[in-house]
This record gives sequence, structure tokens and C-alpha cells, in this order.
Amino acid sequence: MRVRNEKWITMTFDDSRPPIHARQIGKGRWTTAYHDGDAEGHGHGHVYLFVAVRPDGSTDYSKEAIAFISGGNQHIPAISKFDDLDGMAGEWFNIYRTEFYYPLTAKCGKAWQQFKRLATIAEEEQRKITLAIGQRDGLRFLSHEGHNCMDAVIERAKLEPEVITSELVEALESLQSAASDYGSTWWFEFAKRNCAVDAHGNLVLLDCIYDRQQVEREHAAAAKARRTA
Repeated sequence: MRVRNEKWITMTFDDSRPPIHARQIGKGRWTTAYHDGDAEGHGHGHVYLFVAVRPDGSTDYSKEAIAFISGGNQHIPAISKFDDLDGMAGEWFNIYRTEFYYPLTAKCGKAWQQFKRLATIAEEEQRKITLAIGQRDGLRFLSHEGHNCMDAVIERAKLEPEVITSELVEALESLQSAASDYGSTWWFEFAKRNCAVDAHGNLVLLDCIYDRQQVEREHAAAAKARRTA
């Protein structure tokens, strides 16, 4: 792959696939996203997610987990493993390809209502578990309650079929099942940046699972680095 500059890339391949030109549209802790369509998403196109794998082997497995369950549910993004890329200084990238989805806003009707309810339910259930664990064992074990918190969120969601449809509940169950393969420290996170809508206005749970223990370790390492700087 050849990089034209920090905002545009050209992916070239050893086989007969034609080059792919893509523009950077987002960057997070682990992932940089590139879109092969225009700025407005005309023609839809695809988004390529470059997920970093650090020299110590650490990475974000959320894209891999979601790719395992992709297909058959409109609330789960269409995502698949696309390629690998050797980087510099021992770092490399797992590359995933997904459909282009549109930003979720308050104008998105039912999708926005569903997102708001899921975010509220998840926040309330996380608060309950945080309080219960803190009183019983101390917060050092909190990250391992992710699966239990997911259970609580799903059970609450089932009680609101007028907003959270059965297909959306099934999507939540699939995400929980996929996350459980990586341990009990995975939680739901329903943030606006992690959701989108498809061309029909359906809510898409782009990246709504994360490894809380991994995030806590990163925060602790960053804090230690600041203290010793």
C-alpha cells in the first residue's frame, strides 16, 4: 500500500485487484477509517478500518467480533476482514471493510429514539452494577461484570418493544455472544459516535462493544507516564 499523504491513501495489491483510493474520515485510539466515496457519501462506497496491532500484540478485537456475526440483521454492520498491512516499528494493521453508513442525528426519527433508550438503559444498569460491586468487593473487580451488565441491558430492552424491536434485541444478543468469546470484561457502549443509520434509516450498532479492562489498563499506563515525565 502506498500513502499519498496523511489524509489520503492508495491501496495497491499483489494480485489483480485494482488500486483503491480512500480519504481519511475518522481516527480513534486503535482504528483509522478511510472512505472510498466522496465527502457526502454519494454512491455509498465502502469504509476501510485500519485496526492497529501494537508490538506487544495488543489490539482492539471489536471489529473481529462483529465481523463474526455480520449478516442477517439490519442493526449489525456489514463488515468483513479485508487484508493485513505490515507497518513500521513492529506495528501492523488488520484491515476490515464495511458499508458506508450515515451519521446518526436527532433527525433520524425512530433510530434516534432507539439509540437514546439504549444509552439510558445501559447507563442505568452500569450505575447499578458499579454501586453493587463497589459495596461488595471494591471497584477493582468491576470490569469483569461486563457480561452480567449486558444481560441486564438486554432484559430491560425486551420490556420496551414499542421502541426497541425484537430484531434490535436480537442484535444486542448477538453482540453479547460475540463479545463473550473474548472474556467477561466486555461491555456495551451506546455513544452517538458508535452508531449510525443505513440508507433506509435503520439504526446500525457500528461499534457498541468494548473491552473495559483494556481501556482501564491504557488509562493507568498513561497516568503513570505523566507522573514520571
